[in-house]
This record gives sequence, structure tokens and C-alpha cells, in this order.
Amino acid sequence: MKCQLFDSGLDIPDTIILHYERSPDNLTRERGKPVRPTLELSSLVDEVGIKLTGEVDLATARQLTDALANISTEAEVHFELSELTFMDSSGLRAIVAFARSLNGGGPLVMLNPSDAINRLFVITGLDQHPKVEIRRTRG
Repeated sequence: MKCQLFDSGLDIPDTIILHYERSPDNLTRERGKPVRPTLELSSLVDEVGIKLTGEVDLATARQLTDALANISTEAEVHFELSELTFMDSSGLRAIVAFARSLNGGGPLVMLNPSDAINRLFVITGLDQHPKVEIRRTRG
């Protein structure tokens, strides 16, 4: 287990985060083999942005950060979140850093977050961030 001081990027006090390696016993198993968290990113067809599918956590946040580096920020940027099942502070940090980089280009629009992901946004105050907008376009 590692311990480190972590700046979430949010306007809250820094916190100490304890990291631990998942043992095979607490990984999801598929056909007897451990399954690591996965994140799939795909470009949106009709809008500037990406669709996130799976989990954004310490293991996958770098993948999200790298993808965000290639997105034009001159207009609204959309994240389709309907198939995002989990996000931890590593994912929040990537999103906040990206939102801060928009520099007047338009808001970061979070589309169709699940109830759990939306609750995370409310608890952390991301729903109140001046450069972030949450929209539900489906029932």
C-alpha cells in the first residue's frame, strides 16, 4: 500500500490517498482470470467530444488525459457518459484539468451521466463548476 498527498484539482483541501494493488480476490473474474478495469474512448459523430465506456480510475485516467490532449477546445466539448460505470478522483482530476483549459471556448458538456456518476458530480461540486454543464438528452 502506498500513501501520497493528492491534489484533486478541485477547490477543496488536499487529501491523503491510500493506493493499494488489487489482489486477484477482489478483481472481477471472467472465465477464471482476473479482469482489470477498462476504459473505452470513442469520438462522437455529430459533436466535438468523446464517449466514455467503462471505468475511469487510477489505472485508466492517463488514457483519458492523453485523449483529451487531442480534442479541439474552440467550441463546446461533449462527453457522452451513459455507459460510464465508475469514476474516482483520478477521473475527476482529469476532467477538471480539461475544463480549466477551455479558456472561453465553450463549456464542457457532460451528457447522460448515470445516477451514480451524477451523484459524484454533485458531491464534489463539479456540477457547479463554471465551465461544466450537465445535460440529460435521454429519458
